[in-house]
Amino acid sequence: HNMGQLFDFKFIKKDMQPKGYFISGTDTGVGKTVVTACLLAFYHKKGITTGVMKPIETGVDPACSSEANSDAKFLLEVSGNQDELEEVCPIRLKPAASPLQASRMGNQPVYVDLIIENYNQLQTRHDQMLVEGVGGLMVPIKSDYMILDLIKDLQLPLIIVSRIALGTL
Repeated sequence: HNMGQLFDFKFIKKDMQPKGYFISGTDTGVGKTVVTACLLAFYHKKGITTGVMKPIETGVDPACSSEANSDAKFLLEVSGNQDELEEVCPIRLKPAASPLQASRMGNQPVYVDLIIENYNQLQTRHDQMLVEGVGGLMVPIKSDYMILDLIKDLQLPLIIVSRIALGTL
């Protein structure tokens, strides 16, 4: 398949077309950022203004991050958008752990309302949004709130990036 065949939504009525996608994965390092960057390039070529968001980033020191070690900075660079990094990635936690564990380790609370508020603001500027998750669907953001809950709150269709390996399913 080519990208055009995979993402052709002609069968969906215009008012029902998704306003973007949430890109999650089966685990960390599976290629979510690469897939998100490819989708950004695809939509850019089609002339569709596409905002990007990495709501939570862990394992990156905000004081010394770059496009090489920060998915959020990389995606913002690929997008070519003029959005602020703080909007694209409102939660940046230094410890390399799940958002829940990283927030506990760094004594830094995670405000889900801030993520949703930034998403709503970004989507007003773009035809659609691509939101890249952290880890997999069941990764805890708070003790009672997971990535799956965020996807539901953002009301976005889901793309799951996975390895072609025994045990993935």
